[in-house]
Amino acid sequence: MSTAFCFFAQCWCIIGLLIHSCFCRPTVNDPSIRGYLTERVCWWNEVCKEEFQSLFRCKCPQWSYCRSPGRYYNAHCSMTETGYIWTQPDRDWSLASPPPAPAPAPAPAPAPAPSNATQTRLT
Repeated sequence: MSTAFCFFAQCWCIIGLLIHSCFCRPTVNDPSIRGYLTERVCWWNEVCKEEFQSLFRCKCPQWSYCRSPGRYYNAHCSMTETGYIWTQPDRDWSLASPPPAPAPAPAPAPAPAPSNATQTRLT
């Protein structure tokens, strides 16, 4: 009985390896894209990088990846960490320097003093 069990266990291992090798692609990380067209966060499954473009369209949320089936395909924000992963720079925009403070408003001009011709003397 143990011989039959070992035989079936080996068959299942071989079948599992064949399925894994046929359907699972190796993960490739590509950090070659270094900027964004706009500083905004993508929606889920939105195109984050178009094929043959040198900038990301938007940044994927922190829990997802900008991934595509290959280098020359559109990439979408996805929670799956397999396939061709485009590494997005500066994922935490909250650490970026804040925008400069607006310039203070100019002080209002003082009211003009009344002239002597318009003053009347009360006695």
